[in-house]
Amino acid sequence: MREDIKIVFVGSQSGLETEMVSEAGYKLERLSVTGFGSKLSFDLLKSSSKMLVSFFSAYKLLKKYQPKILIGMGGYASFPLIFVANWFGYPTIIHEQNAVPGRANIFLAKRANLIASGFPLSKDYFGNKEVIFIGNPVRSQVLSSSRRQSLKYLGIKEKRFTVVVFGGSRGAKKINQAIVSAYHLFANNSNLRFIHITGRMNYEPVKEQLKKQQDISDKVDYRLYSYVPEIWHVYALADLIVCRAGASTLAEISALGIPSILIPYPYATNNHQAKNAQWYVEKGAAQIILDENLSGSLLWQSIYSLIHHPTKLKEMSDRAKSFRHDQAAKRLAEQVICLMES
Repeated sequence: MREDIKIVFVGSQSGLETEMVSEAGYKLERLSVTGFGSKLSFDLLKSSSKMLVSFFSAYKLLKKYQPKILIGMGGYASFPLIFVANWFGYPTIIHEQNAVPGRANIFLAKRANLIASGFPLSKDYFGNKEVIFIGNPVRSQVLSSSRRQSLKYLGIKEKRFTVVVFGGSRGAKKINQAIVSAYHLFANNSNLRFIHITGRMNYEPVKEQLKKQQDISDKVDYRLYSYVPEIWHVYALADLIVCRAGASTLAEISALGIPSILIPYPYATNNHQAKNAQWYVEKGAAQIILDENLSGSLLWQSIYSLIHHPTKLKEMSDRAKSFRHDQAAKRLAEQVICLMES
């Protein structure tokens, strides 16, 4: 990274960035802003008032840092900051991570200097504006992780077919419930390992539910975690992943060519996770189960069919790997520097 460039992150008061940015050693400024619902309600009015306040806070940040360029990645905090930056003529870049852009990015892109996308088809939503496809950035640790290091990190010695189950950084109650209810169906499988990451809030309830089913004679290697900070070690061991369909997660598992069963979060804005997942399904890289149809038996049927169909798994892996864009961060950085110095 160029030493003459200072990077400041701007996020919400309660987002994951409050931990991740500081852990990475960067400065973080926070705006008091939340997402908007689609119906008139007290929460909508509350969100609107917070947004108005955040415009003034964003203006203060611009005056404080006098940035050469601003990059909007689509989070709640992006809208007030990029909107104010556009208003006062600061150069801006919009990066749309999902297959279907959110309303904020579509609006902000009208005055942005550059629009970059993580999915090829998202360019169709920006009218006549030029969109550069660069993919979604992937953490360097994901690309450099090794199986040997990962086995040591998780304390695993025995080789088994490994299914990784997680619901995103905060977990997913519906996915947790489905895999727990299916436990009795795979408990006696001695060739199978599950790495189940529940999310911190769901860990204790899931642990208690499993205790009621588990027996000392069970043969499956079932490993339960609330959170794994170095998730790339889990990726490195995965033969199959069951997860939501967030853009960053898809980029990371594609980079490693991991087959997946995707269960899109049903309340994502514009149903973008379902459209992310459908794109992967159509390309042959994943299977999909809609959240409304999810059950323990259906999930296990999907997992079982893939475990016993190695040719299909290999095809899915190859297709997923074909979407690898491990230079996305570099390409975005090059665009930033080019615009900043123009």
